[in-house]
Amino acid sequence: MRQGAHKSPEFLLKNSLGQVPVLELDDGSTLSESIAICRYLEDLHPKPALFGEDAWQRAQVEMWTRRIEFGLMSRIGAVWVNTHKYTAHVGYAVQGFWRGEPSQSSQGPALAER
Repeated sequence: MRQGAHKSPEFLLKNSLGQVPVLELDDGSTLSESIAICRYLEDLHPKPALFGEDAWQRAQVEMWTRRIEFGLMSRIGAVWVNTHKYTAHVGYAVQGFWRGEPSQSSQGPALAER
């Protein structure tokens, strides 16, 4: 990733979003997104169960996955967008855009601090 291989034309044919992970099968088909890959592998090899042995366990896994996605990952994403040198200007631009403000919105530093 440091060399940007995930953004190369060859990799973009495997995942047009240029993101990892990608599972490439022997027939050349590809599947991306961690949960989708894990569900695929579990269907092929059900033991040990990755997502639970029964309805209750599967529901628990799903609950915690959603909590992580919405509760934790959204906050990590906000920190990334608002503080990292490669994306901070994007966060400011998006926040200011909706109010018709210049790209370096006065709220940018407040968002980064929050």
